Parts: sequence; structure tokens; C-alpha cells
Amino acid sequence: MNRSKLSSHEFKKGVFTTPFNSIGNIRINKWNYDRMPAYIWLGLVIQKYGHTNGLEKCFKIIKYIVDLKIGITFPTMNSLFALSESNQEIIYKFALNHISSDVLYPLTLIYPYTKKPTFNKYFNVSKKDDDRKEKLVSIIEETYDHQSNISSDIRFIVVWSAVLNEKIKFAQDMLIIEALKNYAYHSHSDEIMRQYRPTIRSTEGVFGGAIENIFSNDFSDYFWKEISEMTDCKLLFFNIADETDNNEIDGFMKYLKSIAVYYEEFLRIFNPISIKAEVILTIFVYSYKRLLELVEHDLFNEISGRTIIRSIIENYIMIKYLVLEEPNHDDIWSDYISYGLGQYKLIMSKYSDNDDSPKGTHIPVDYIEAILESETDQKFLDMDTRYFDKKSIREKAKLVDEKDLFDYYYDYDSQFEHGIWGALRESVSIICDNPAHKYHHSLDVDNLQKHKSVWKDCKHIMQQTIDFLNGIYPLPPKVNKNE
Repeated sequence: MNRSKLSSHEFKKGVFTTPFNSIGNIRINKWNYDRMPAYIWLGLVIQKYGHTNGLEKCFKIIKYIVDLKIGITFPTMNSLFALSESNQEIIYKFALNHISSDVLYPLTLIYPYTKKPTFNKYFNVSKKDDDRKEKLVSIIEETYDHQSNISSDIRFIVVWSAVLNEKIKFAQDMLIIEALKNYAYHSHSDEIMRQYRPTIRSTEGVFGGAIENIFSNDFSDYFWKEISEMTDCKLLFFNIADETDNNEIDGFMKYLKSIAVYYEEFLRIFNPISIKAEVILTIFVYSYKRLLELVEHDLFNEISGRTIIRSIIENYIMIKYLVLEEPNHDDIWSDYISYGLGQYKLIMSKYSDNDDSPKGTHIPVDYIEAILESETDQKFLDMDTRYFDKKSIREKAKLVDEKDLFDYYYDYDSQFEHGIWGALRESVSIICDNPAHKYHHSLDVDNLQKHKSVWKDCKHIMQQTIDFLNGIYPLPPKVNKNE
């Protein structure tokens, strides 16, 4: 798979625009929803008789239809069904000179006699072993991808039909001319087909938008509704959870606990009035408690685990930023505390200003009020709704040389924190591995979908935090020893 590179996108007004969208308003052709159902009979013929033989049979039938001059340019099922009964009979009789009736028999499951009596007259063979559903699911699976071999064959027929009807002409030196002459007589394994197939598909893709009026939404909606109701979901869970080493976890957490205990004593006994020490070490212990939650509640492979790693990354970046900016502020440590208390004051103000504020929630209103009263005189406490120090976490990460941590970890985990669709899709939305259901999504209400463990990354970031703190408040060797 060729991954999209940022360097190939145009960045403007906060949006990375793809090269295709930079060109203008380009419509995405809906092959598998609209066009494939209309051409599925061609796929059944090719599936039955093979690439070259199947194409030749399709050529003969389509040329016959064109020679009838009954107004059909592109051989869609809905176009055939729209013909008069007599014209349908003429075409079906001719088709049976080249294909056996059982080839299109699967379609009678979707279009029974009550819906399409003329079609059923010629193709409903009422086989003892009714494998129509399996045949339909099989051809849908093979043609669902617009780049598959059979899909490419069908799209070749569409282009060939347009040329036959003189609806399009090409310059003689174009590759499409060579492809039209030789495509049917080369195996898909031949090297030249690597050039022919994309040429055919791109040419047909243009028709997909230009001749959209020949595809009926009612036709495709009916097709998908019928086939989907005949088959069951095949839910496909991606459990990519990796196992964790309990001995490693236990060892690291004991090591971390010894550091937390040391710093607690260091602050309480030796630096009880140091605001700098209080801020730095409080942030560190908050990260420690987040990691405790991860371990004690076994959240390594859960959505909550991504929230936890995001939190300790932000804490680590904030510690480094505060230390970096200390020389540029009169008292960045007090500013940081005032900023946080101001956020709490804003929350409390919303409660106190509104008599109809919710009661009995998880928010400990009285306790938060007590914190504010004990920490500051609220008459002098501003409420800044911007980022702390007017810089986002991304800007702070760049300033402390941790942009990679933001780009490769924090940005991803933030998707889960904010419920962005990508994270929802990864966590909750399950693929139904049934082509007849258009590979739709179901919901993981049984919590079977599991993520990769965040443990190793959490451990790595916590170790980085410890190493940084050790440079400010050195740890004794016996404590700073992870065995």
C-alpha cells in the first residue's frame, strides 16, 4: 500500500489538501454501489467462461444488441429490463446461442418471475441444487473492487461498447487503441496488462461520471436491498492486542513507586515552600497515578489507555516547557498555578451564576470551592480561556524539542480523547466481511475489538520524565535503579 505523504499535499488555511482536490471539484465514481450492479451479468459470463472466452461471448451479444438499433449504448441490466417484452425476448434468445441459461440463473433470485417474467422465462432453470445466493455473493466479491481482474474486464467491455456505438473516438497513437485491440487476448498475468488495465479503468471512470443518467438509483438500491436481506453478517473483529510482560510491569511500577515516594519526602521535608518543586513534582505524581490506573485496571488495550498516555505525554511536555520558560517569566510557577485555579473558578462561576445548574453530578462543587478559597483570593483571580502561556501543546512540544512525541503519539491519542471519527471507527465500528452487505459496519457492543497495548510507550515516556527530573532534582543511586 502506498501511504499518502504530507509533502504531496497543499497546506492552506489549516487544511492539507490532496493533489486531486487541489485540481478542483472531482467526483468520485461509485463503481461498487451503482455501476457494478448494472453490469453484473457481464461479470457472471466472464466468471463462467474465463477472461478471453468470456469477453468474446460478451462482444457477440453486445454487438447484436447494437445492430438492433434499439437505443442501448451501454449494456446495463436496467437498460435491458426497460426494453419491450418482444425486444427482450429477441436478445435473450440470441444470448442463449452463446451462453448457457444457468450462467444468469443466479440473477433470478433478485429478479424473480413476479418482477421480471421475460427474463425468468429464459434464465430461470430451477436447478435442484439452488446455489444462486452463493454465486451472487461470489461475483459481488470478485467485482466489488473496481481494480480487480473481472472488474477491469467489465470496464473494458463498457469502453468497447462506447467505441462500437461511436460515442467516443481516440487518437490512433493513444495506448487505449492498442488496449482495445489486444486486451482480450492477453492473460492477466502478462506484463503488458499492467499498462492496459489502468488505461481501461481510467477511461471507463470518465464514462462513469459522464453517463451517470443511465444508472438508476432505484435499480441499484433494489439490488443491494435484496441481496443484503438474503445473507447474514460476518462480523470481522480486529483484536490486535499484544500481550504484556507482568514481571516487567511489576518491576517498573515498583521502581516508579520508589521514585514517587522519594520525591514526596523530598518536597515535604526539604522543599515544603518551593513552588517550583511543588509544581514539577505534583505533575510527575499525577502522571504516576495515571499509570497506576492503567496497570491496576488493566487498561493497556482499552480506549482509556490512550487517554492515559496522552495525559502523561502532555505532563512531560509541560514540565519541560515550564523549566525552559522559567528565565523568561517573573514567576512562571505561580502563573501556572493561577491559570489552573482560574479554570476551576470559571467552572464554579457557571454553577454559582445559574440557580438551575445541575445538582448531584460527579463534580464536587463544594470541595472545588474550598480549594479555591484556601489557595487564593478569588477577587484577584483572572480566568484565562486560552492555552496556558498562550501556546498550544503542539507549540510547547516544538519549543522543548519533543515535536516527534506530539506528531507520532499525542496527536493520535487525542483522537480518542475527543471522539474524532477515526478513533471511533477503530474502536467501535466493526467491518462486516460480507460483500453482499457492501462491507458495512456494525457496532462493537460486546467490547470484542481490542487495541494494541500502550504499556511500552507509557513506560518509555515515564522514563523520559524521570530522566528529566533527575537533572533538576537528582535522585540517589539506590532509588534511580530500574532492575
